[in-house]
Amino acid sequence: MRLVVAVLAVMLIIGLAQAIPAKEKPTAKCNAACTDDYTPVCGGVKGSKDKPISFGNECVMQKYNCENKKSKIDFTV
Repeated sequence: MRLVVAVLAVMLIIGLAQAIPAKEKPTAKCNAACTDDYTPVCGGVKGSKDKPISFGNECVMQKYNCENKKSKIDFTV
């Protein structure tokens, strides 16, 4: 009986998670496929005191910029 209740609870949670709409979908231009090439770059907002963010390659950083509407300055690590 406990197993049935547990399975039903899990199914309910999964169903609710699927029913909740996503926040905002990225635009088509932000859906660029990046390669697995690992050429790390760091990006930071010019004049900001925030720490730079590391990205696996420049494509990943550009995709992040596109999705987050922030401009970053990149430099190789």
